[in-house]
Amino acid sequence: MNKSIFLSKNILKSSLIATALSISLSGCIVHVGGDHDIDWDDESGSSVSSVFGEASVSAGKSVGDVSSVNGGVELKDDVSAKQVDSVNGDVDIGNRVSVHSIDVVNGDIDIGEFFKAESNIESVNGDISIHKNGSISGSVITVNGDIDLKQTQINHDVQTTNGSLTLTAGTVVMGNVVYERANQRYWSRDNLPTLRIDKGSTVNGSIILYRPVNLELENSDLASKVEERFNQQ
Repeated sequence: MNKSIFLSKNILKSSLIATALSISLSGCIVHVGGDHDIDWDDESGSSVSSVFGEASVSAGKSVGDVSSVNGGVELKDDVSAKQVDSVNGDVDIGNRVSVHSIDVVNGDIDIGEFFKAESNIESVNGDISIHKNGSISGSVITVNGDIDLKQTQINHDVQTTNGSLTLTAGTVVMGNVVYERANQRYWSRDNLPTLRIDKGSTVNGSIILYRPVNLELENSDLASKVEERFNQQ
């Protein structure tokens, strides 16, 4: 699983760079330089792309794909977008934003209230934070990054390898919570990631652990959902 994630991110990076350097592509703004950010202020639904600069979408706008290489992405309040991609940059999202999906290599994802995603939210090396009233139709996935979900519904899985997971304020995971295998055989209890689920949150599927973690489950009923599979390796 981890290998396929890294392969897909390498393909994504190559694609973004090629797109950003092809200034003849219709409907794309491409900025190569780094002295100025891009602020898309058009309502035509075209795509936004940046190299060495931030791709920023103004409040209330509807755009297509938004991507950045070596620069962050900002979607302000009430924005609608399709695929959001970033390589080496954070993604900051305001309130009442809807997207198809988010895919990041080396960057944090910070999402405001009343957020909607039609597919997955993914970061390889970076944290993911979603505030109140979020709705994710796919999964939330990291490899090396923490996930913090507040009052959010995830229709599929929440998955990481080396990050801590925090589910609070009535978060619901319809699928599984999964810790993937780490590339090591021995762990120190002092350095393990923590899975914390408060009383008001729940997991409808299983809590599947392919590696040891520190468990903080305020609802004792969730203990019966824990499957420790790392002893089967």
